[in-house]
Amino acid sequence: MKLLLSLQGLLGFFLCGTVLGSGNNTTPSADQPCMASDGWASYYNSPSMYLLVDEDKRHAEAEQNCLSKGGHLAMANDEAEFNILMRLADDELDKDVWIGIRKVEVVTEGSDGGGEQESSDRRRRKREGTTFEFRYCDDNTEPYLSWKDGDPGDRNCVRIKKGDGYEDRDCTSNERSICECVGEIQEESICYKPPTTTPPPTTTPPPPTTTTISAQNMAAAFASGGIGVTDSASWGDFLKWKNGESLPPGYDKNESPRKDGKWFDVATGVYIKRVDWLSEENANLSMTVEYNLAWVDDRLTGAVPSGWMPLPATLLWSPALMFGNKVRRTEGITKPRVHPSTGAVEELDVSLKMWLHSSGFIFFQMTKVLKVRCNVDLHSYPFDDQECPVQLHAYNGVRFTLVSSAQSKIAPISSDASNVVSQFRLMGATVESTYSTFFANDSNDVICPYFREACTYDVEHCMLSAFLNCSTCGDCGHHVGNCSHHTDICGDPGPTVNSFTTLTIKLSLSRRIWLYVFRTFVPTLMVVVLSWMSPWMGFQTAAVIGRVSLGASALLTIVMGADLKHPMEFISYTRAIDVWMAGCLMAVFCGLLETAVAYYIHYTGLAKESWKRQLVQPKVSIPRARFCRPYYLLQYLPPPPQRTVRFRLPGTQTGPPPPLPQLFSPRPARLARKIDRATRILIPGLFLVFCVVFWVHYFL
Repeated sequence: MKLLLSLQGLLGFFLCGTVLGSGNNTTPSADQPCMASDGWASYYNSPSMYLLVDEDKRHAEAEQNCLSKGGHLAMANDEAEFNILMRLADDELDKDVWIGIRKVEVVTEGSDGGGEQESSDRRRRKREGTTFEFRYCDDNTEPYLSWKDGDPGDRNCVRIKKGDGYEDRDCTSNERSICECVGEIQEESICYKPPTTTPPPTTTPPPPTTTTISAQNMAAAFASGGIGVTDSASWGDFLKWKNGESLPPGYDKNESPRKDGKWFDVATGVYIKRVDWLSEENANLSMTVEYNLAWVDDRLTGAVPSGWMPLPATLLWSPALMFGNKVRRTEGITKPRVHPSTGAVEELDVSLKMWLHSSGFIFFQMTKVLKVRCNVDLHSYPFDDQECPVQLHAYNGVRFTLVSSAQSKIAPISSDASNVVSQFRLMGATVESTYSTFFANDSNDVICPYFREACTYDVEHCMLSAFLNCSTCGDCGHHVGNCSHHTDICGDPGPTVNSFTTLTIKLSLSRRIWLYVFRTFVPTLMVVVLSWMSPWMGFQTAAVIGRVSLGASALLTIVMGADLKHPMEFISYTRAIDVWMAGCLMAVFCGLLETAVAYYIHYTGLAKESWKRQLVQPKVSIPRARFCRPYYLLQYLPPPPQRTVRFRLPGTQTGPPPPLPQLFSPRPARLARKIDRATRILIPGLFLVFCVVFWVHYFL
């Protein structure tokens, strides 16, 4: 019996050493998976070994990593193991983690009661007649499911939401993961399929064939927003197209696809990506605009095997375009790139992009930073609204075609309302396409619009998108607004050698007034109100000095603020800010002028008072000191004058007291005080009337 137990122990030790590996060996191999040196360990007295992967991976990548180390993504078979996995996600990783459950397509055979029945725990739904259900990655048992919200959603992979439970998730998301050891290194599972490689063909490939979808149907689907552009080409095909090797024989990029002498329609959309600061000094606005153009070139039908092929923008024919004279300068969009061979950092121009569909449908994207000259009207500055137009001309019979936002998912014009870094608010945008001509002398050469859509915005909440989570911004990234459109306004004059079409976009901008309220209006208003203290300070010498200093300081503050804060030398007319500064300057000047007038009147009264006192009271003569005289000379001196002192006691007066002499006239002092009292009401009242008229006229 003891010998049997010893043999069983040696056998168990040998098996454990084979499966778990030795602690001294640090190199994993196919014979020794789930090694402790690789991080595998048992947690919370669990019978299984787990590997915590603290690295963001997609679900398939996480499963591939687990397969290469001798396991699968962790799978809970019961509630106890589910609690262990929850504790690993909460306590050990403190992150959401992938687990080995995925939604797969299952083909089940129907039965009349005797076949396999659906389990009550199994989550499945019907989509176009196909059955989908959640399965473990090893596809051998029915999964234990404990959903966070009670039911799953529409996504295919499953993760543990930290602290909550299972949650379905897009398989392309990046999450941490937990591997569970199975003791065998595998190459694939239902959660990961290795990519299949095909050997290069030994014979010449057949020529490309045309696709079932026509270019016209492709153009209609694209214009209505039913399809989008996706890169579906291989790297080898792209290299051939990049070098021009795959172009059809006889293709000439300088030759227009138009053959019948009619308009060549180019589907058009405009996206305002950024609006920068508008300079009032030089009337220049910087903005980033993306033009999306699409057309059909029958010469390229079937040139691409299938799907979309990204191409250099200069490889194929593109419309002849030119910006109008309002655009002072255009700049491309560049990004740094490290050269693969030399390692040098170079600037890659990404302003022009082009994709070719197998049907011959071409999508062209042009992104430019434009320096636009706006004819700013600053009569109401800073309560002004501005409109900046940008024109794009197309020649050689090319016509911009646009579809209204009410008829298509792709709006003819949209804006990134959260990317307006300007002193203006973006209040709306207008797109207009017109027929134009080089010569307008003939009555048949009509210049008129054939499509116009005007959109108004209410996107003030989008200005805070830099500080908020973008998911709360709604449609700020591609805002369309409330739009109204008009089509076929003046008919089609037909293409001629003198005609061309013009695409015009206009941005409606309204200045943000609060910047100027706190920088200009409130400080100047405080200076004016402070100057109103001078009529309350009296006419003492110190008070008069304070009144003059207060008025002069306020006057200089207004003058310097008007001269330094808003310099626009090229403006020759009066702006609203000039009217405001002039009103404040006049209010302070009137206060200082009143101080001078009132003090002059008061000083005149004091001078008269001093003069009259000198007339009433005679001068006092002080005798000079004399030398002592001998006594015998006293008899020759005249006798001293006799002086009588009279006392008037109370009750002894028999008549009215003699009138006192009038020393001064109090009228000038009273007049100065009256002027001060009137000024305390008159100047604030007049300034209040000025403020009411100013704000009603300019702001309302």
